[in-house]
Amino acid sequence: MKRNGLLIRMDIYNTTGVWILVESEGHKVEDKKKIRHMLFFTGSFGFAVFAMVVVTEIIRVSMH
Repeated sequence: MKRNGLLIRMDIYNTTGVWILVESEGHKVEDKKKIRHMLFFTGSFGFAVFAMVVVTEIIRVSMH
């Protein structure tokens, strides 16, 4: 059950990244730097949230 929850969260993160990439394709070349920065920020934030969830799950399991 817990493992499925983590997998679902990972899917949400991956889907968000793909959606942002698809949205970015329509922009002009001069916006590339801005898009790259946005993707990096979103990716880093998503990974940080995912890592925090994993750590929380590990702590919760070890407490029981």
